[in-house]
Amino acid sequence: MYKVIYKDESVFEGGNFENSKWNEINKPIKELIYTVGHTQIILKGYEKYNHLIERVHLVGRGTFISNIILMGCKNDIVQVIKLNIQKRIIEQYISYWNQEYNEKSTTGWKEGLKNQKCGFEIN
Repeated sequence: MYKVIYKDESVFEGGNFENSKWNEINKPIKELIYTVGHTQIILKGYEKYNHLIERVHLVGRGTFISNIILMGCKNDIVQVIKLNIQKRIIEQYISYWNQEYNEKSTTGWKEGLKNQKCGFEIN
């Protein structure tokens, strides 16, 4: 699902959609590499990182992942990348700190690196 490259170049492998292991990240992130199917998204150089997995419950059909939302924050500006699993489209937009998810703040942010050039790639 994802892997994190830390400042010291060590690598943390994330779990799966049921248990992402996000809370086990314990060092500043240099780079976040998220893979869904054949799509790879790389975020690097941000001061903070976060991700959300949105699920939809359909009565009688179970629970399905609808969106995966990746975020990188620098200087209180949040780069948001939203993978719509159902429609198979990727949206990207800018938001502000504490307004990053439907104009509300999120929890679970992990520390990144200061004073780095930030950006993202979608392959």
